[in-house]
Amino acid sequence: MKLCILVYNGIELWDFAFPYEILSQADNIDITLISRDGGEIVLKDKNTVIGGLKPMTEVDEVDVLWICEGEESIEELRHDDLFKIQLARLSRIAKKVFVLGAASMLFSNIIIGKNIEICSHPHYEKTLKKTGVKYSDELFLTNEKYITSSARVSCIYMVMLLLNIYFGEKIRDKIFNYYNFDINLILKYKERDHAKRARDLKKLYKKNIKTKARKNSTASINNDEDIAIYLTDYFDVMGLAAAHSILSNHKAYEVYIIADNVEPVYAKGGGFYIRPTHSLDEVTKIGKLIIAGSVKIRADRTNDKVKLLKLSKITNSANKVLALNGSEKLIHNICTINKTIDIDNIIVFSSIGSELYWIKNNLENLTNEYQAELLKSEYY
Repeated sequence: MKLCILVYNGIELWDFAFPYEILSQADNIDITLISRDGGEIVLKDKNTVIGGLKPMTEVDEVDVLWICEGEESIEELRHDDLFKIQLARLSRIAKKVFVLGAASMLFSNIIIGKNIEICSHPHYEKTLKKTGVKYSDELFLTNEKYITSSARVSCIYMVMLLLNIYFGEKIRDKIFNYYNFDINLILKYKERDHAKRARDLKKLYKKNIKTKARKNSTASINNDEDIAIYLTDYFDVMGLAAAHSILSNHKAYEVYIIADNVEPVYAKGGGFYIRPTHSLDEVTKIGKLIIAGSVKIRADRTNDKVKLLKLSKITNSANKVLALNGSEKLIHNICTINKTIDIDNIIVFSSIGSELYWIKNNLENLTNEYQAELLKSEYY
């Protein structure tokens, strides 16, 4: 089965990384990340660059087209003739089209005049109705070929639905259990209540909290507030996506991607890469350090003392270190080479998906009360 995930500037890492990671666990599935022109895009945080993308014009065959949630480029792409032509072409040749949240604004051009009802986030209800599209406030709508959803968090359900359609419940349950997801809880999820709660919280957030202006990326990192995520080649996408997307929404600090150098770092499976914002040499002090697990870290049997010394200094400067699944050996080597590191500040996650629950339960400590509630509405 050929799956194309359509991405564009201004989306969040979670929006495409979650389906990429989960669906890649199924057999006989070929996943390609595509964009208008291929090459690279910039995520919502304005710092993170994703690359290795295939141009839409070069896609000749697709079974499932997955159109990611995102708001930043919606208006521009809605009036982009090349994009509209290619999106219509791909939607026509695909057997199934999954449209998430705000992406309905892009998709609406394709179904105008057709007797098809779609759902989207309530924010877009008036605009969609003005275009002549049949709008519904349901959580999900399936019109044989087209499957639409109303919000970002429903991405989890949409992935589960795709697995169920193409691979069956047994494979679906096996993959979701591997990531420690509660399938029954997802099946009982009520998105309409969730959407209302998110809107109410956003109003509350605007009234009750003031955040510092976000800083622009600099040539080096030397502060005790921001967050750095350390990547190595063939990194696990899931933990990185959750941490990056959720925490980068907090406006008081930046989330940086760091690596041994500033060369592109490829995700597990090689489907895309992330261009680091900084190298290890450019980091002196950081508030929180997240070490993403990767195939390379798990397979590495050598001890690069120069790299370990650099990492140990950064680790020692952080007030909290989250070592995601697969990075236990690296943490052990870091602590061995630097005995002054406070191990009480290090949390090691030994199972995939467990960091999601830790982040959820500790958002108040990582952000603030109002921001935490807002983020829970967006992602959980």
